[in-house]
Amino acid sequence: MQLSENAETVLQKRYYKEGEDWTRFVTRVTDGVVTSEKNNDWEDDFPQFRDDAFNLIYHREFLPNSPCLMNAGVEGGYGNLAACFVLPIDDDLRSIKLADYHSAIIHQSGGGTGFNFSAIRPRGSTVRGSGGVASGPVSFLKMIDSSCEVIKQGGTRRGANMGILRVDHPDILDFIRAKEQDGDISNFNISVGITAEFMAALQENGTYCTTAGHVYGASFIWDLLIEAAHRNGDPGVLFLDHMEAHNPTPQLGVQDTTNPCGEQPLLPYEACVLGSIDLSKFIDHDRNDFDWIRLGKAIHIAIRFLDDMIEASDFPVEAINERVKHGNRRVGLGVMGWADSLYHFGIAYDSSEAFELAGTVATAVDCYAVSSSERLAEVRSPFGNWVGSKWHKAFGKPRRNATVTTIAPTGTISMIADCSSGIEPVFSLAYKKNVMRDWKTNEPTSLVYGNQILRRHLADIGREEELTRISDNSGQLPDGLPDNVYRIFKTAFTVAPSDHVKMQAVWQKFTENAVSKTINMPTNATIDDVDTIYRTAYDLGCVGVTVYRDGSREGQVLTSN
Repeated sequence: MQLSENAETVLQKRYYKEGEDWTRFVTRVTDGVVTSEKNNDWEDDFPQFRDDAFNLIYHREFLPNSPCLMNAGVEGGYGNLAACFVLPIDDDLRSIKLADYHSAIIHQSGGGTGFNFSAIRPRGSTVRGSGGVASGPVSFLKMIDSSCEVIKQGGTRRGANMGILRVDHPDILDFIRAKEQDGDISNFNISVGITAEFMAALQENGTYCTTAGHVYGASFIWDLLIEAAHRNGDPGVLFLDHMEAHNPTPQLGVQDTTNPCGEQPLLPYEACVLGSIDLSKFIDHDRNDFDWIRLGKAIHIAIRFLDDMIEASDFPVEAINERVKHGNRRVGLGVMGWADSLYHFGIAYDSSEAFELAGTVATAVDCYAVSSSERLAEVRSPFGNWVGSKWHKAFGKPRRNATVTTIAPTGTISMIADCSSGIEPVFSLAYKKNVMRDWKTNEPTSLVYGNQILRRHLADIGREEELTRISDNSGQLPDGLPDNVYRIFKTAFTVAPSDHVKMQAVWQKFTENAVSKTINMPTNATIDDVDTIYRTAYDLGCVGVTVYRDGSREGQVLTSN
C-alpha cells in the first residue's frame, strides 16, 4: 500500500507504535478488535471475517475512530476503543467533581466528553448546606476545562469537550459570552440548547421565561448568540426537540447532550464507537456511479467490526461499561470522501443533483447498516434495551445496536485515507493543515495539500501548470479556465451558507444519530449570514449547527496559505 507523505506523517506522529509500519499497524488494530468474536464463540466464519476486516482497513476503504487505532491490540494499554462519551452533572459538588474525574480518565484513553450544565443552579443562588453563594455553571465549565488542560489524550492530543446550557437557564447570558476572548476555555466547544418553546417565541418576536422566572425577549438572546458565533464560532446551537426525536430509547431518559463535535447525542454514562467509509473508494469509474454491491458488503463488514469494538473495549468507567455493553450498544457508521466523490462525478456540491445523490447515498448507507445490525442480532442477540425502544414499538426486526449511523468530522482518519473529510466541501483546492501541536512548544505539524482530482482534471485538458497559480491564489481557481472547472470544483468558501445547511439537512434526514458539519464562511461573512444559517438549520430539521468565519481565531487549523 503506497501511502501519501501526509498520511505517513500523521501515522508516525499519532498512531504507529514502536516498530510498526502500515501492515503491522493494520494487523494490530484488526486482531485487537475481532478476536473478541472468538472469545464469545459467535459466528463460525471468523477466519474469513478477520481477513475481510483487515483488507477493508488496509485499503483505507473503512477506518475506525482514533481511540481504536491508538489502543486496539496494545498489550497493557488503554482498553477504550470509543471516541464519544457523555457524563451527567447534577447540582451538587460531588456530582461535578466526579464528572471532572471521569472526564480526565476518559481523555487519558483518547475519548472526548460532553456535559449538559443546565442542572446546576445559577450564579448568585444560595447554597443551603453552607449558606454560601453558588458560582454558577460557567465556573464549573471553566474548572473542568482547566483539568483538561493538563491531561493529554492517550499521550497524543489534548482533551476535547462539549459544554451545553439550555437557553432557558438563568445564566444563559454568561454562557453565551463565556468564549468572547480568543483562547478562553480552549478545551471546550460550547452550544446553546435551543428549545421548541424558544423558537416559537423567536418566530413570533415574543418573550420567553427562564427557569428562575426572568423574562427575556427571544430576539435579544438570539442576537447575542448570533453575534458571538460570528465573532469566533462559539456558541453553536443544538435543537433539543430535534435531538430527542432521534432518541432510540426514550424509556431510559431524555437525550440532551452530545460529544465534542456534536454528531453523537448520548444518554448519561453512554458511549459510542465510530467508523467511516471512504465513499470515493467505491466509485465504479466505468459506470460513473457508486459500486452499490461492493459498498453494501463493506458496510456489513464495518458494522460487524464496530460491534466487535464494543465487545473488545474496556471502558474507563464501570457505569459506561454496563450501559454500553449491556444496554444500547450504539455504533455510528459514517462516511468521508463525499466532496471527492462529487468531484469524480463532475457534480457541483451546491447543485440539486448533489442533494439528490446525497439522499440516495445516505439512504443506502443507513439501510445497509440497519440490515447488518439485524443480522448480527440473530446470532448475538438484540441490544439490552431493545424492549421498549422506539424500534421495538415500531414492530421492527430486532437489532444488535440501538443506533447504527453517524456523520462524524473524520479529521485525522480522512488524512490517513487521503480523502475529503466527512460530508464537508473541500476547504480549499490548495491549503495548509496545522495539526498535532507539540505538547511542550505548541508548534503544529503543517501538512500541505493540493487537490489530486483537480490535478488529474487539469492534466487531462493540458493545463496542469495552473496548479501553481492556484497555490499562489490562496487556494482558489485563477481566471481563464474552462467554465465546467468553476462549476465542479467548489470549495467551502464558494458554496453559499444556505447550501451548506441544505447538504447537512439531507444527510441528517437519513442518519440515526446526528451530523457533524461546520459551516465554513469567508472572512467577510456577515451577522445576517449566521442568522440565516441557524434559522434554516432549525427549519430543515438539523440536530445542531456550528459556523466558523475564516480568520476569526488565532491558531486556525486550516489555512489557505
